[in-house]
Amino acid sequence: MAPFVGSNTVVTVVKRIEFSASHFFWVPQWSSAQNQSSFGPVSNRFGHGHNYVLKVAVSGITDPETGMVINLTELKVLLQQAVLTPLHFRHLNLQVPFFWHNQPTLEALVVYVWHRLQGAVEALGFTLKRLELNEADDMGVIYTGTPVTGVNRFDTIALPSVEDTGEHPLALPASLVERYPWLIQPTIVEG
Repeated sequence: MAPFVGSNTVVTVVKRIEFSASHFFWVPQWSSAQNQSSFGPVSNRFGHGHNYVLKVAVSGITDPETGMVINLTELKVLLQQAVLTPLHFRHLNLQVPFFWHNQPTLEALVVYVWHRLQGAVEALGFTLKRLELNEADDMGVIYTGTPVTGVNRFDTIALPSVEDTGEHPLALPASLVERYPWLIQPTIVEG
């Protein structure tokens, strides 16, 4: 078979996925009035949800035999493991350990996703070029891997793991209860 036209050419593949998640904005050091003043209805601690749309751009050299940069089945599996499993139908503040210590803004969420994807994409021999994350048709962010500074630092936060605590899986971690003291700890009823 003749080589694929365009083989050994760098091409960027863009894959679109959707996931649903809920969140709220709250700064524990502030009063309820200050949180409500700053965040409005988004400070409602029961949360609200979004149907997020994520576009993932992965670059690589086209394979001379297949003509593809990346096998789309591989990319789908990667996105399932790195994005959908930890985020789809989750309450970001309560169920994703990174957001126990960080405001679940759109900006922080796209950086979190980048860090979950980057190593896996590179391990397959490709480059993660860009993420575009939208929470609505008229609101989204684009991230290209620029380091984050300030409150949402990945290099200074040890992410807690519920699995490592030895607690009942429904027990809320102490750090979460400290951040959101109004949460009610689940109890186990034997009988």
